[in-house]
Amino acid sequence: MSHLTQIQFLWFEFDSFFAFRGWFQNLSTLYQVLIMAGLVALTVACISLAYYITKYAIKLAIEIVKAVINLIRSIFHGISHQSRTYVRPPQVPRPPRPPRAPRPPRAPRPPTAPRPPTAPRAPSSVPPVVDVLHCPMCGEQFTPEMMGLLNQNNAVFCEYCGHKLEQVYN
Repeated sequence: MSHLTQIQFLWFEFDSFFAFRGWFQNLSTLYQVLIMAGLVALTVACISLAYYITKYAIKLAIEIVKAVINLIRSIFHGISHQSRTYVRPPQVPRPPRPPRAPRPPRAPRPPTAPRPPTAPRAPSSVPPVVDVLHCPMCGEQFTPEMMGLLNQNNAVFCEYCGHKLEQVYN
């Protein structure tokens, strides 16, 4: 081998590059294009793989730092703040409702034909109407406003303890 075909970089000798170049130039054009496309695709795949590995490694490091910061905050929060107990606010006295005006008497209904006897009904799945409800958490009686909201929205928050109550039909 001549001295001109050998390239020396540090301790490597690159005479195999010239052998590859000669082999590559002796291939047909179709094979040269396919090999170059394969090398470009391999290069793009390696670069995108390195990008995603770096991206998710940084995301993981950020999440770990956030978790450590939250842990330190919760430790200092537990040390610096004593637990506080909930004190129910004093109940505001409500003024009594004015008495309702008496209804005028209804006109008597005309007599109707007697109904034939019917078979007894099977128990229905309609929930019974309850006039008074109590909060399962604090035991306080529902106010009329809470009952109205429960009937309208099927959910209400207790005025005393703040617990969410939902009406469930089976």
